Amino acid sequence: SSAHGGVGVGVHPARVRSFKGGRINRGQVEGATGLFCGMPRERVRSLVPHHPFDLPGTRSPHDLVGRAAMAMSSLRECAPDLLLAGHLHRPGIGTTAERHDFDGHSAIVVQAGTATSTRGRGARNSFNLIHVDRCDIAIDRFDWLPMQKAFELDSTCRFSRRDGAWVPAGDAGA
Repeated sequence: SSAHGGVGVGVHPARVRSFKGGRINRGQVEGATGLFCGMPRERVRSLVPHHPFDLPGTRSPHDLVGRAAMAMSSLRECAPDLLLAGHLHRPGIGTTAERHDFDGHSAIVVQAGTATSTRGRGARNSFNLIHVDRCDIAIDRFDWLPMQKAFELDSTCRFSRRDGAWVPAGDAGA
């Protein structure tokens, strides 16, 4: 949560029989939506599932949690500002505008890498540090550099809220 009254909602989509992909249910989505709909729009809303509901870029839909389409459709009315997920051990940042129409609203999708696992899936170990303000969000990605035996800042992605949509800061087309 931010100093400006944001809220984060965690959901646990892992299921015993389908742990690898996870599966979200309508009750979990309705619980998150109920919290988000009850908040003023200027507050930053974060949804934190382990398994991703959406992914930046062109990743396979098979990487998404089971019933992701239902979840994203249900979140349309009171959509989160941030979707923070892990599970895949590969970092990435984008927006829901790449795939979903939320009536002009979009959320920032932050896919975490892995900080300590040896299952990096070809990516360096990394973690994200997210700075949140009402209308500005910056995501710093720190990568592990084995020779230095330290995490160092690799990149920063900045987003600004414009008319309910989160757009890359400096994006003239928004």
